[in-house]
Amino acid sequence: MTRILRSFARSDRAAVSIEFVLMVSFFMFFLLTALGAFDYFRAKRRAVLVADTVADLVSRTIAMNDAERDLVFAAGEAVFDRYAFFTEISLAVHSVEEDGSGDPQVIWSEANASSMVRAEGSKITDVAFPEIPSGETAIFAEVRFVYESAVVSFLDRPINFYQFSIRRPRYTTVIGYSD
Repeated sequence: MTRILRSFARSDRAAVSIEFVLMVSFFMFFLLTALGAFDYFRAKRRAVLVADTVADLVSRTIAMNDAERDLVFAAGEAVFDRYAFFTEISLAVHSVEEDGSGDPQVIWSEANASSMVRAEGSKITDVAFPEIPSGETAIFAEVRFVYESAVVSFLDRPINFYQFSIRRPRYTTVIGYSD
């Protein structure tokens, strides 16, 4: 056995084999890193798409109710689920108005996760809002989900994605909500 290893070490085939192993591992590292980066950017784009979809669908209504809310959330989840293997998504949609002090305040808030609901009358200070004309409202949609890479396993913890979208109502100045 040792004679075989010594003859292998002296031959040119040994050097070529070692070079091959080094090059393949190097290229596999770059391939997996590229796939992980693609997967990450696809997840980020998906969050933007879902937030925009939910905000746009609500901004096209005149009044919201529980049935319409469920349809809008189902549409957002359908856009999200199109790409399969991610965890559950949390969606929220709020109607906000200018309170006179520069901070928008919540008129109504609906979400598919209780942690995403904002209290009626609360101010939204964690997002920079565009100016809302007096007497008008804006629709504020939020999306949260946890991203765990299916390709790159060296990420030691999941990444929390958060995305929001703000739209003005299209067919009315105030979109009401009735249970």
